[in-house]
Amino acid sequence: MNHSASQAPGGPARIITSRPAIAGDIPKGFEKRFEPASLDECEFIRLPSVHERCRLTGLSRSALVSTAKAAGAFISVRLPGKVRGAVLIDKARLMEFLRSQVVMVKEGEK
Repeated sequence: MNHSASQAPGGPARIITSRPAIAGDIPKGFEKRFEPASLDECEFIRLPSVHERCRLTGLSRSALVSTAKAAGAFISVRLPGKVRGAVLIDKARLMEFLRSQVVMVKEGEK
């Protein structure tokens, strides 16, 4: 990945100057807009196939959709004039949401 980032005073600011990275297959027609990346390096993940689980979270496809929507990480992309599109999930938002849920459960146990 050819990313450039800068850090702002008071906290890290992530400014990306290359194409967004996706783990998994790049949606058809979007090859010039995204670049492939490993699961560790990607910004977005794709939904797993039917009856499979997410390689990152272990969630089922439907649980991943529900969780991504609750986290504000669900992104639907579609080319102009096309009926079908693809679903991408913002990995950082999803993981932040899941971590916050774990913290809430741990605080509730105290």
